[in-house]
Formats: sequence, structure tokens, C-alpha cells
Amino acid sequence: MSLTSHLKERTAVYDAIMSVLDMEYALSYVNHQNLHMSKLDILGPVDPGEGYPWAEIGTGMTYALREHLFGEDYISRTQAGRVFDEKPELMRGYRKIQGAEKYLLLAGLEAYARRGDYPWYMSRKGKIIPPVNIKDQFKNAVQDLDRLVAALPTSWSDAALTLSNQPYYINPKFYGSRAMGGADAQLIAGKALVDVRT
Repeated sequence: MSLTSHLKERTAVYDAIMSVLDMEYALSYVNHQNLHMSKLDILGPVDPGEGYPWAEIGTGMTYALREHLFGEDYISRTQAGRVFDEKPELMRGYRKIQGAEKYLLLAGLEAYARRGDYPWYMSRKGKIIPPVNIKDQFKNAVQDLDRLVAALPTSWSDAALTLSNQPYYINPKFYGSRAMGGADAQLIAGKALVDVRT
């Protein structure tokens, strides 16, 4: 069961989080973000088609948000960063790509770190393809993620001023995470638990 499911179903995990959450701060923050989001166009997918990497789009957006808030130094603290430590040759390809392709690569490396296999758009016969080919493998996903990333400066402008100066934790585990299959959060910055949904 995911953390989001525990919150929705008001389980013991929900009770534990609510006991430490500053609700006044959280509600003011959510209301402020909703006001910003109401001014944006809703960005639907270009043409998802069969095999569209929905999960990797969400994870890629999480990496883009982390970079927007904290710069590139955060990567070493992520699942993808751990794969770079084990396979430094991948860093050469990573440095050659930009934007959505970069975030999809990071999402794919995170999938590998968690499950032990690469998403289909990153591999052939179990071996990773050169990162520069990601755009060719799924151009619609790259276009969609580029559009979402382009909205970050507007949608997160005020939040970035607050959160970027706060201590942050990437993929923190919680008491009871093991009972949820090792679930972790995407990001905690200051008093904010950030969960990216696309």
C-alpha cells in the first residue's frame, strides 16, 4: 500500500503523520499552490498510445522539481545517483542530454535501482541503450515532460523561494515503510511533504 493510499484511507500511518503535521501551514501552502495552478493550462499528453511510460513521466517530473528547487547537487542523494556510483560510464551519456530526456533517464535509473530492470525505452535485450537515443525511443513522452517542466517556474515560483532554502530529504523512509513494501516519500523540504502526481 502506498503512502498516498494510507493517507486516503486514514490508517495508522495517517494518524502518525497528522500528529506531527502543522495543519495551518500545510493548508495555507496548498491553497497558495492551488491558486497558482488555477492560472495554468492543464497539460494533457500529446498522444500516449500503448506502452506510454506514465510512471517514468511522474518520476521524471519529480527529478525536474528537485533540480528546480535545489540545483543539480541533489542527484547523488537519489536512487539514480546510486546507479551512477555503480555504473559511472552512464554519467558520460547523462552529461550529453538536456531537459526531459535527462529526467527520463534519471527516472529509468531509479526504476532500475528499485526493481533491477530498465524501462523498455532505455534498453534492448536487457542492456541499456545510449542515453542520447531516449528521444528516439519515445518522442511523445519527451514532448510531454518538456511541457510539464516548462511550467515549473510559474507553478512553483513562490514555493521555490521558501523550500529551496530548507533542509531537504530525498526518498526518506518512514517508520512502517517496510510494511508498505518499502514505500518512501519523493521529497520532504522543511515542513512540506511533496508528492508529485502527473
